[in-house]
Amino acid sequence: MSATKVPPWKRKQLGDGLNNRSLEFDELLFWKLDRFVRRLSDLSTMIEWSLKSEKNLVSKNDSLDLTTTAGKIMVTIIGGIAEIEAANTSTRAQGTALGSTHGASRTLRPVHGALPETVRSHEPRAHRGNAPPPPP
Repeated sequence: MSATKVPPWKRKQLGDGLNNRSLEFDELLFWKLDRFVRRLSDLSTMIEWSLKSEKNLVSKNDSLDLTTTAGKIMVTIIGGIAEIEAANTSTRAQGTALGSTHGASRTLRPVHGALPETVRSHEPRAHRGNAPPPPP
């Protein structure tokens, strides 16, 4: 389920654990913070929930420390980056979908100074230029 579209407490299994079974665990372990939440408002809600419920949020790949002000600031910065990344991903996906629905094909222009393969000679560089063409 997408963290961009569905907040943690509304996801099927995770939501059940957060809402109905929180007495059964002390920590909530997730892979990465930016995969757990993609909106700062969701992150803020989860931090408030964890403090109120006396639960620790633990990321396998990010160091989180919600007991200090500096730790809370770092978590907020990571959450902000996740929100920006989610918005950029959505924009790219919409652009790709728009191009494919109109039957448009993408034509790439060569980088400045580069020649397309059909124009580029397949001869070694030493034989290019004023050298006579090779025999057929």
